[in-house]
Amino acid sequence: ELTAKWDRWPTSVTWSADGASLIVTADDNGRGPIVTVDPASGDVHPLVADDFTYSEVRPAPGGVLFALRSSYVTPAHPVRIDADGSVTELNCVPLPDIPGTLTEVIAIAEDGQPVRSWLALPHGSDPAPLLLWIHGGPLASWNAWHWRWNPWLMAAEGYAVLLPDPALSTGYGQEFIQRGWGAWGFAPYTDLMAAVDAACGHPRVDGTRTAAMGGSFGGYMANWIAGHTDRFAAIVTHASLWALDQFGATTDGGYWWAREMTPEMSAA
Repeated sequence: ELTAKWDRWPTSVTWSADGASLIVTADDNGRGPIVTVDPASGDVHPLVADDFTYSEVRPAPGGVLFALRSSYVTPAHPVRIDADGSVTELNCVPLPDIPGTLTEVIAIAEDGQPVRSWLALPHGSDPAPLLLWIHGGPLASWNAWHWRWNPWLMAAEGYAVLLPDPALSTGYGQEFIQRGWGAWGFAPYTDLMAAVDAACGHPRVDGTRTAAMGGSFGGYMANWIAGHTDRFAAIVTHASLWALDQFGATTDGGYWWAREMTPEMSAA
């Protein structure tokens, strides 16, 4: 493996314009930075490391890159990245104002692992009811603007929205993924509960008024939560899985599920 010591999952790979290095994007700690990889040694060098996620990277002469970048503060917009890592916005239209503020929350899981989340807070000073949003995948991360699952729609209505990356999330190393592999109802569930506990300690969050929502894998976890705790006043499950043993044998992606969704996992 070229980058055996770099414990991240690339989301895109392309050659630099001069063919001297690989330009790679990857999920990392709730962001999506750009790194360069030496094809001879496999050494990885950060090029852009900020609070954004980069995509659609296009190399240009002189070490310049053009890309889209987004976060949970701004939708995707074009940027120019120079060889020294400096970034220039190339916006065609003004970026929208968001109806609140974004902060990070770090929880400690049952096994001592840190579990990080974004927390979108509405404007104002009063404690807000909390919505736990659970991402799909499960190999994914809350690290980029989403037009459907957009927390600011709810923040505009006065809710605080928690966007956690529990076990199985990408961007925290393979060991973090393995914590939940084959046992969706264990570490992913307890990580989510730890994240909610940490968010409820924020002075802007009303921990007595909480709800949980998720789609796909997030919907599976919403179903699991509904059967294992009564701490949430409401639960929304979208495009979710219910019976893993039945799903694996009937889905159009059957091979993958049949290989991964063993009887033991279905019971976990």
